[in-house]
Amino acid sequence: MKRKLSASNDLTVCFTSFVADAFIRDRIMFCKELFPYPLNDYEIKTFYVRQCYIDVFELLTARIERGKKKFGISGTPGVGKSMFFLYILFRVLKGESSFKPKKIMYQNDLEFLCYEFSTENELIVKKYSRHEAYMDTVLQKADTLYIIDGNEGSPISSRCITVFISSPGSNDYKRFIMQNMATEWYFPVWTLDELKACRDNCYQGLPEEFLKERYLMFGGIARFIFWDWIDQIDRNGIPQKLATDLECALNDETAVRNIVRPPQLLKVFNTIHSLLHIIVDRNYRYSKVGVASDYIAHEICVRHYNYMISHLQTFLGGSPSVISRHLFEIYGNRVFSMGGKKLNCRDLQNENNQESFEIYLQKFDLPTTSFRQNTIPLALPTSYYETSDDDTFPAIDAISPQGMFQFTVESEHPIRGIQVLKKVCKLFKDQQKEPKLFFVVPTHQFSSFKKQVFVGKSGNSSVQEIQELKQYVLELPVGIK
Repeated sequence: MKRKLSASNDLTVCFTSFVADAFIRDRIMFCKELFPYPLNDYEIKTFYVRQCYIDVFELLTARIERGKKKFGISGTPGVGKSMFFLYILFRVLKGESSFKPKKIMYQNDLEFLCYEFSTENELIVKKYSRHEAYMDTVLQKADTLYIIDGNEGSPISSRCITVFISSPGSNDYKRFIMQNMATEWYFPVWTLDELKACRDNCYQGLPEEFLKERYLMFGGIARFIFWDWIDQIDRNGIPQKLATDLECALNDETAVRNIVRPPQLLKVFNTIHSLLHIIVDRNYRYSKVGVASDYIAHEICVRHYNYMISHLQTFLGGSPSVISRHLFEIYGNRVFSMGGKKLNCRDLQNENNQESFEIYLQKFDLPTTSFRQNTIPLALPTSYYETSDDDTFPAIDAISPQGMFQFTVESEHPIRGIQVLKKVCKLFKDQQKEPKLFFVVPTHQFSSFKKQVFVGKSGNSSVQEIQELKQYVLELPVGIK
């Protein structure tokens, strides 16, 4: 939790209290006094210890034991990289680390703080300027730990163990990594479970429904979820400033081009970090960039449809992604809502039957209707119905008099939402029609697509299938007008 910095707060007093009283319980770090850490004019009293802090600290100390001295910590802006400093401080001072420095020099942009713990157990925090002679002396000693936190101030040349914590958009950070051949780790974006746990313990004033709405819109960026924005918020708890900034990014044509063909990581996060997030592997190494949220992916596809559809084949040629999934669904809904096209179809009931036949999409003069779980039509529709952009609707994407449709770019798409499907099947049976579920796939998936299994709404446990529901696969080529 963050509290406005008071001029009367003394960092040495806070540091002494931190060493004596700080503890971690159920992933929350507590201290009787405020933590000895001025962060952007705020001080902190409690904070959530992420699993990545624990894991990367162990990786860090293991590399130090092997003689490595230069390290980088990065990740999407706003995921809590700076807070890792407090966790390092806690582990070192509580004797929970094999590495035991005598001083920790902390640099936040242009400010330098030296945390000193002498043999007489005297604890002091001193401020220094960059050009003081002491700086050059202390940073050449092996028993100093030098931590740079921020994007503005360049690091001072040092012989001691150095950890540079920064967003990937910093030129100084990238130069440090390259020149020192530094070991680099990335923190992932937050999961919804992490955000809920943090909110329950540190930000109880934030309504849970606001947390969920912000997460659905912005993804797992703690800064956007928890920051004490002094701003107007809408009825869903979205701060006006965040909404305005995101609106600008979504309408930025350069940003959209970067979605299609991401440039170097450095350039990406100078401009569009609200649209793209860094995805890390199990070892906290950089894996790739991905779209921040389903909401953002959907908005990009809708607002820049012509440009995105011209690059749909590019998306489909790679691994399935949130963008390719949304774009293919939006493209499919446009084709199916107009109708009048012939598509190749296969019956999935018999795995040995690979023969295809043509199916003609019914033409519609009526406008498309949107529906959700609680607004399923009471009778079989005479027009094209598509689901709202609602991830809690797992069963199908659209309904027409011809059947139910599920758009997918994956080779497998388990059938979920059985109770919803049963309601829709009843609409067809009431009209003496056979319920049909059509999986609509791009060309490269058509010939190999198989009958799909029925699973629970969450997890992968099999459930009893709906016997009367027949499965088919439709080929939707790219470029149909």
